[in-house]
Amino acid sequence: MARLAESLQGYLRVHGGLSALIGTRVYPMQVPQRPTLPAVTYQQISRRPVHVKPGVIRPIVAVRMQFDVLATSYSDVDAVAGQLRSALYGFGATVPWTYSALVQSERDFDAPELQQFRRSVDVMIWYAEE
Repeated sequence: MARLAESLQGYLRVHGGLSALIGTRVYPMQVPQRPTLPAVTYQQISRRPVHVKPGVIRPIVAVRMQFDVLATSYSDVDAVAGQLRSALYGFGATVPWTYSALVQSERDFDAPELQQFRRSVDVMIWYAEE
C-alpha cells in the first residue's frame, strides 16, 4: 500500500489541473492543524486480492481509496472534485503497474462549525502488487 499511496500523492501534487487549485495540499488521512484550503486527503478503505491464474508473478489487488476534498465554499469543493476525478482517471495510464482507477461514488458533507464543505470520492484502483 505504501507504494500506491506514495505514487498517488506524488501524482496528484503535480497534476496540472488539480495543482492549479490546491497546490501540493494532498495529505494522508487528515489535513494539518489550521490548514490552507482547498485541500485533499486520502485513505485506504479496503484491499482485496483479485484472483489470477497460477504462475502469475505479480498478483493483482483491488484497493478502495477514499479522497476527501475540503474547502470553504461549495463551488471550490465542486471544482477541486472535478479536477480530482480527471486526475484519477488518468492515474492508471501514468504508473506502469496500475491497471485502472475508477470513481465508484461521491457524497457531500458540510461542517458549519468549521466553515467547511467536504466531498468524499471513493475510487477503486487495480494494480500489480510487488
